[in-house]
Amino acid sequence: MSTPIPHVTVEDARPRVDFSCCWRVDAEQRHVYRVPSHQFLFIESGRVYARTSRGECWAGPGELLCLKREPRNEYGYTGPTCYWEAHVTFVPPPRQALPLWLEGQPIPDRIVLGEHAPAVRTAFDTWCRELDRPGDLPRLRVLGALNDLLAAVTMALGREPSRRARADPWQRVRARLEGDFGAPLTVADLAAELNIGEDHVIRAFRRRFGLSPMAFRAQAKLRWASRELAEGRPVKEVAHQLGFADASAFARAFRRHFGVAPSDLHVAGMGTAPKPLPATDELSFPMNRHIQPPGATSPWFIWG
Repeated sequence: MSTPIPHVTVEDARPRVDFSCCWRVDAEQRHVYRVPSHQFLFIESGRVYARTSRGECWAGPGELLCLKREPRNEYGYTGPTCYWEAHVTFVPPPRQALPLWLEGQPIPDRIVLGEHAPAVRTAFDTWCRELDRPGDLPRLRVLGALNDLLAAVTMALGREPSRRARADPWQRVRARLEGDFGAPLTVADLAAELNIGEDHVIRAFRRRFGLSPMAFRAQAKLRWASRELAEGRPVKEVAHQLGFADASAFARAFRRHFGVAPSDLHVAGMGTAPKPLPATDELSFPMNRHIQPPGATSPWFIWG
């Protein structure tokens, strides 16, 4: 019997938003530090990477990084980027380093929000506008925005119990094949989740979608790669994230599927400009500065 992993539930939580901010940066930068509890990074434009004990992951526009406390936290970016940041403590010391779980499961490092991205962006905007204001009403708005963010994350992860109960199992399989391309996934994994045989998975999926599960995943990876390259992301970086042994193997697969080299698409996308936020003088909060609650003294993190 496996030992339960210590964690915090929503029922246990006594949350506090320690700071929030919106960053617009032009140059490559790397941040090495230690998070006391949880750090959320929502990407507006550009790309942000994070290195954790589970490896490296990249997030793009409309995606969320949820970083937990580790001996060494690191994130960064390689070019013009706009992103929102917040540090949240869910329980007071000495348990503040425990990870928050949603619906009985841990929160992954990277979350593709899809249709729920606007709700998450609104939560960050609320924090930046309300967090440094005194009084009960701003505090209630801050906590309400945190609840909205966690609800959006729960739905983006497909963990809403009522939806899970009536979801089409083959649509769930399709969603698994179209997501988290950096993680290994096999037909055996899918079969175990569905509690059926591997041959059954392959036959049923092919009848439904016209391809075997792994062929479907391979094509989904290449479609995702084409979007990344069109935004100017380096070919080697995309190949590495998709698990190709080298850029040449990726280039061959890409050319077979699309009829063009990935480098052609990358060059075409180099001039793509990120979607801007409103001009700084139109915002109701300062850019590129930590916004904190009145009287806050927490150091949030240790640099180094």
